[in-house]
Amino acid sequence: MPGAYPELKGEALASFRDAMNRVKAKAQQSLNNDYETRDLRPQDIGTTNPTWRFSVATAAGWNTLINNLTIDNNRWVAIYGLKYAMTTPLVSELKITAGGAVKMDRNIEAIAENQFKCLYFDPILVEQNQNLLVEAYVPGSTTNTAEVLAFQGVVTEKKGKVLAP
Repeated sequence: MPGAYPELKGEALASFRDAMNRVKAKAQQSLNNDYETRDLRPQDIGTTNPTWRFSVATAAGWNTLINNLTIDNNRWVAIYGLKYAMTTPLVSELKITAGGAVKMDRNIEAIAENQFKCLYFDPILVEQNQNLLVEAYVPGSTTNTAEVLAFQGVVTEKKGKVLAP
């Protein structure tokens, strides 16, 4: 059940657990027990720097945050939440497309009103070798090039891809 919560408990915790179960099940099918699970990093979804800062320059329109990134082989990503801790937020809506299908299209204005809350939702699973497209709608004018949209998620991948075995 989607909602904005200040703590990872109740419905928020259920969303996290669902994300963990989904990526682990996919990895188990392909890799048996030769996998590890860790928190989602910005680099896992295509950022060039280890930060959740995204450029938004298009006013009254859609801005592409992640442009059809192909998830690596032997890696599964589940995004289950979003923290939008900007004092003057510009983005009103977020759309996530994975494997060619829109997996999320939701208004996020409510979470920006409280910098301590995170929006939790049913996990979006992006499987190995699938494309990921993330778009943000900016309703008004903008000169900002560093909106912080911190995605919450988990990654399961073959052991040794990022962390030493």
